[in-house]
Amino acid sequence: RLIESSSSETSFAIGINGKWGMGKTNLLNQIKSLLAFKDNKFIIVEFNPWIYTNYEVMVNEYFNLLSENLYKYNSSITNKLKDYSSRIFSSAREPYYKLIDLFVQESSNNTSISSRYSYINHTIKKSSKKIVVIIDDLDRLSGNEIFEVLKLIRSSASFANTFYVVAYDDEYVKNAICKIDGLINAEEYLMKIFQINLQLPQLNKN
Repeated sequence: RLIESSSSETSFAIGINGKWGMGKTNLLNQIKSLLAFKDNKFIIVEFNPWIYTNYEVMVNEYFNLLSENLYKYNSSITNKLKDYSSRIFSSAREPYYKLIDLFVQESSNNTSISSRYSYINHTIKKSSKKIVVIIDDLDRLSGNEIFEVLKLIRSSASFANTFYVVAYDDEYVKNAICKIDGLINAEEYLMKIFQINLQLPQLNKN
């Protein structure tokens, strides 16, 4: 109901957290099934970041996946998303070569990253669809990879009418964040990422 009745200028994130075996994946599957019957109002994107070899591949593949799902609403979105992601996440080269690449790109194309972002945002709004990105098993990732996914949600891929539904073990994710930077208050950090955080109830074994 929340996803169906809401609209937003930036992404809206819903966290579903609980220990392993508490039914997070089952709940995600139920959400997908319910949205699939809503008269084609939603574009459902299933993103499994843990299947990729490193976070650079993971991020690029996310934008590829998004472009595949948006292609039928605007065929030009594919190149725009690839261009946008390549500008944000440079390849694993030496800084000297990255600087040359950036100079060549800026000389040949004056379109800024913010303009690319605005175009993608406009395309999503124009489609009159709501994008629901399902991310399961965030707690399979390392700390750096978790940070990259959270950056996607709240920054790089914070597009209009885009809803992220993310399942994870709260304790694992907080510990992973603290290992990267012990000065971060992990609980407050996650509160800035997820507008709503649903704690699954603990069921007894019976």
